[in-house]
Amino acid sequence: NHNLNIETVPGITSFCAAASLAGETLVIGDEPLLILPGNRLDSIKDEKYLVIMKYYKNTEEVLDKLEEEGFKYVCVKRAYREGQEILRTREEILNSKDYMSIIIANRE
Repeated sequence: NHNLNIETVPGITSFCAAASLAGETLVIGDEPLLILPGNRLDSIKDEKYLVIMKYYKNTEEVLDKLEEEGFKYVCVKRAYREGQEILRTREEILNSKDYMSIIIANRE
């Protein structure tokens, strides 16, 4: 115990907030959505829709994998917080690494 006060507030999940800010649809129809950390890229099989979290330590590897697999992507940094950004290019994402970022990706 570190004498921390923790409060859980029900609300909107970070990836839903990020999708809303970016103007992106998370899924279409009855397709599944795979939500994974950046160190579990091996989990990607035939999914069309992904949310990738906690990837800031291996951002380049994540983007390489998405591009190899034919995904389009957008990154939302610090959704609804100071420093919020919507990043749509590889260069922007690589130059703006932040723990509080989420990648939303999809492919045909």
